[in-house]
Amino acid sequence: MECFSLAKAVSKDYYKYTGPRTAATQRDWIIRIDNVSDWTAYDDCLGYNTGLPDWKKAPILPIIAGAMVNGLWRGAVNTDWFECKNWDDARVPTAITNVVINQDATRACDIGIAGGISPAGTAYCASVLQTSNTAAVPYLILRDNSVLNIYGRLKIQHTAGTGLLYTSLYPGAQLNVDSVNISGSTPVRSLKRR
Repeated sequence: MECFSLAKAVSKDYYKYTGPRTAATQRDWIIRIDNVSDWTAYDDCLGYNTGLPDWKKAPILPIIAGAMVNGLWRGAVNTDWFECKNWDDARVPTAITNVVINQDATRACDIGIAGGISPAGTAYCASVLQTSNTAAVPYLILRDNSVLNIYGRLKIQHTAGTGLLYTSLYPGAQLNVDSVNISGSTPVRSLKRR
């Protein structure tokens, strides 16, 4: 799977997964295992063997059913479009990906954030559906000098709730799209230039 590395900053011979063991989807288990803070380093075999959990007793890692959805924005780690762990399928969208940014997202979606993986970067996708059916409103933000190439339609749809749903373009940002469709209960200020 792309975008993952279990390489540690400190070299030790003994590492053990000590993170959460509550039920999670396969996708969430992959994210947990990739999180360096979910691992503990030990200086020797004794420390490893006495540290919890005791993997020799075969603890259960409960997996909840649920497929990874290609192009679904979760914002689980931060707001950076280019961070693979923010996407449900742990892959940054390509020109053939249909992107969905909906009310279930934890954070807004930023393209080209300063200090991010690709500051002032260029993002690609086949289409974007930015939608909400609650008061939670997922923003799509194109930061300074960033580019979003959408090879199909950008649909901004807010069907319920009182919050404003919008796509923002900062100075120098470019949104290249075939068509834009804005609909719903509060479409006012749906697309704005900063």
